[in-house]
Amino acid sequence: MPLAAGSRLGPHEIVAPLGAGGMGEVYRATDTRLKRQVAIKILPADLAADPARLARFQREAEVLASLNHPQIGAIYGLEESNGLTALVMELVEGATLADRIAQGPIPVDEALPIARQIADALEAAHDQGIVHRDLKPANIKVRDDGHVKVLDFGLAKARERSGDSSSGINLTANVSASPTLASPAVSQAGVILGTAAYMSPEQARGRAVDKRTDVWAFGALLYEMLTGRRAFDGEDVGELIAAVLKTTPDWSAIPADVPPHVVTLVKRCLEKDLKMRIGDIAVARFLLSSDAPIAAPPPAATSVSGGTARAVRQLPWIAAALLVGVLAGWLLPRRTSDARPVTHLQMDVLPAAQIAVSLFAGERPARISIALTPDGRRVVFVGSLAGSPVSRLYERSLDRVDAAPLAGTDGATAPFISPDGEWVGFVADNKIKKVGLGGGAVNAVCDLPPGPFWGASWGEDGNVYFASRTLFKVPSGGGTPVAVTTAAPLKGDRQLLPQLLPGGKALLFTALPDIVLLTLADGRQRTLIEGGTDARYVDTGHLVYMKSGTLMAVPFDVKSLQVTGAPLAVIEGVMHGVNAGNGNDETEVGQFSISKSGTIVYALGGIVPNRRATLTWVDRHGNAQPLAGASGRPFYNPRLSPDGRRILMAIRRDGSRDTDVWVHDTERGTTTRLTLDGGSYPLWSPDGARVIYALGQNRAANLYMISADGSGKAERLTTSDVPQTPTSWSPGANAIAFLQRPTPDTFGIYVLPMGGSSVPKPSLFLESRVALSFAEFSPDGRWMAYVSSESGRSEVYVLPYPGPGPKIQVSTMFGGEPVWTAHGRELLFRGATEKTMPIFAAAIDGVSPLRVGVPHLLFESKNGEYDRTVPDRAWDASADGQRLLLVKNDPTADKPVTTLHVVLGWTEELKRRVRN
Repeated sequence: MPLAAGSRLGPHEIVAPLGAGGMGEVYRATDTRLKRQVAIKILPADLAADPARLARFQREAEVLASLNHPQIGAIYGLEESNGLTALVMELVEGATLADRIAQGPIPVDEALPIARQIADALEAAHDQGIVHRDLKPANIKVRDDGHVKVLDFGLAKARERSGDSSSGINLTANVSASPTLASPAVSQAGVILGTAAYMSPEQARGRAVDKRTDVWAFGALLYEMLTGRRAFDGEDVGELIAAVLKTTPDWSAIPADVPPHVVTLVKRCLEKDLKMRIGDIAVARFLLSSDAPIAAPPPAATSVSGGTARAVRQLPWIAAALLVGVLAGWLLPRRTSDARPVTHLQMDVLPAAQIAVSLFAGERPARISIALTPDGRRVVFVGSLAGSPVSRLYERSLDRVDAAPLAGTDGATAPFISPDGEWVGFVADNKIKKVGLGGGAVNAVCDLPPGPFWGASWGEDGNVYFASRTLFKVPSGGGTPVAVTTAAPLKGDRQLLPQLLPGGKALLFTALPDIVLLTLADGRQRTLIEGGTDARYVDTGHLVYMKSGTLMAVPFDVKSLQVTGAPLAVIEGVMHGVNAGNGNDETEVGQFSISKSGTIVYALGGIVPNRRATLTWVDRHGNAQPLAGASGRPFYNPRLSPDGRRILMAIRRDGSRDTDVWVHDTERGTTTRLTLDGGSYPLWSPDGARVIYALGQNRAANLYMISADGSGKAERLTTSDVPQTPTSWSPGANAIAFLQRPTPDTFGIYVLPMGGSSVPKPSLFLESRVALSFAEFSPDGRWMAYVSSESGRSEVYVLPYPGPGPKIQVSTMFGGEPVWTAHGRELLFRGATEKTMPIFAAAIDGVSPLRVGVPHLLFESKNGEYDRTVPDRAWDASADGQRLLLVKNDPTADKPVTTLHVVLGWTEELKRRVRN
């Protein structure tokens, strides 16, 4: 009986049916323990009722569960409940390859990457002694991003019944849907198993099968992808089997633009004689990874005669011989060389539920969260348990089933490994710390300077190099950090992700938007790679780095410190800290780590997907009401007009980090674009007639002004090589407050007077060696609220303007994003805890002197429910402070990281693909 939605199998709650087949019914379900969607396959009663066969199935499932590979659908476990036995599997979204082929032939540039991924999956399985034996388009999922998953690996083996060699095949069955032919005895000679259209001749004859059966099915798949038709077809199973045994596919149906070596590959996969068929799917994977054809036919001749004619007739055989020779030459060193074979694996993060996320980063970390030991045998990652925001370090040896938490690492982030592989460094409690791998006492290395942390690495010279706005080094045994860079930044406003190169003479780091090389002897900086971030050196003589979610590689001479070749994309879809809505999460870090032994571990996810949100009114009790016509877009920094009828905001362009300034009419529900060439952090003038915003390249934004109705041209107000962020325009002071760094080591709040006859010139109001943000004039212009981290955490302060005078601390347990109500009698601000975002109100009892009341809580919301940004606020309040304008985040399409991808011997592949 089909299972109803809401019914349960152990901890799994059924959501909906997905399909049924010879191996049982399949359902979508929710794993209530790990909060993830899974696929549940209910096993047939005849299998589940036989203890011997069920035990065999359990053994097969255990083998397959160890087969972790990015192109293979994972098996999570076997569940017995309510008299049913079920297989719990990875739920793979997307269309099947059968769905894609039904639309027609797949273009060759799309078909070959799909085929290459299928070959990768088969090779990984064959290396473990597992043969699929039921490879067909319906068992392959292809996501919209082109990522392939092969499903139902080896499950047919579980249908074995000892001593029964009958085939049980109905030769008159209709095969229009390519039915799966199953037998009670499917792993013995004399048994036919598989989908009729993709069965090898040995399957059709009921003979014993090996991995060459998968090679045949792979050839049939590739033929069908390229032509849109099956290699073998028939009206019923009998006709289809006869076609497999006796006929040859129509080779003329393969499109002319398919490379000759791919055509030859298909033919050799579909050789009926096992001895002539390609014997290892690794050959297919190799050929599909090759850019150049092995043998190409000559141009068609108008006429041939004599020996020339015989030579032309022999060309296909010559091409085949060349192919065999090349493949043999490739396979032989592969079997005898000391080079480590390339093996793709997938590891989960148990007992953690997922890789820990950053506070405002949605379902992903914003700092590096994985690190490999130099020998490539152990992975350290930052994980968290289900329902807990607390992160900690976990250590897992690749030869073990699960990981172990490292004691004393609660709150850890950004792990990095010592060159000897004995220690792991990390950041927690505003300190750099270290702990021995395997456990032990946690030691503090140093206190972090005030401000954000942008990554660290452990150099072979015994120093830890880290970034906090600028670059520092500190002895790994502990000490006081010393600045590495003293000159002005070459570009950008941040220096991130330092990596010491071998020899200790130079340092790589990211200075947006490029990768910069710093020679330590003279402090000189030069751009090494344009448009890249997070570079790491590999001993093969390459730099690997991130570019828009793709791992790139380029040849690099470590002696001359020069790039010596062209870059090439090597892994697509690697998780990359780009496109984040919050400035502190825009770290540019790539979630990957490479060991000296040649292993790479990485997380998939690409750049942060464009979030979607809704502008929402929220009252002082937390009751929310969305604004009409203001949903489903990435809104930032909303500001209410002085009359409360319009909302100014920035909206990010799809697939881009760039934003433009827009205006939303609250009465009509319409949203109109104000700037066409970019713009961020918009502000209203006190009369609502003009708009100030930031605009500039590579984050070096200056202040511009434009008419609020869009008429006329934008006027540039400032000129600076240092980025500027406007935060407030006071009607009382008739001045604009903005943020700018006076020096690379300090932070500043500047004021730009408006309304005079002369060209306005900004003046520095407040300078600090710790981070300053969220500068807000009071309505009467007599006070400036701002946020400083001078106490070790962000708090809201107030200073008299233009000064001098004592400062007043407003918040007491973390505060940010202050907003004055229009009458100036309240100061609102937002707090933050591990799980919630509280909003507070502090009464202003007098202004001469200023008396600020004790803040009281208005309401709390879940972390991440409403947007937060740095360094300018992501919310606003009505004039009377009774309604708050917040950006409510829509449910994210981002998914938590629960598995990591591991490639053993990856640098061998790197050397083949990116030659020095």
